[in-house]
Amino acid sequence: MSQTFKWTFAEFIWRRIEVTNNCVLKSPQRIKYSEEEEIALHNLKAVIPANMHELILDYEAAITAGMSCEIEYAYKQGMKDGIKLRQELILDDEKVVL
Repeated sequence: MSQTFKWTFAEFIWRRIEVTNNCVLKSPQRIKYSEEEEIALHNLKAVIPANMHELILDYEAAITAGMSCEIEYAYKQGMKDGIKLRQELILDDEKVVL
């Protein structure tokens, strides 16, 4: 597989993840959870000394990075599954098998 293809494919994946993520961020359920996260963060900062607030932000950044990896993996796996499903549904003459 060429480097150009790998780079183009990776760029495509990230663009699709970005589009999907933007849709999710607008969903009522995600908005509700975001509000709950903000309240929890505010409450934590209220009881933890100011010099420890950076630790909370570091933890939040680590969680976000991990979730990004999971989302990327899930998206790639979904593409692989879609290709595999297409291969199982399509005959050699490109007619759908139902």
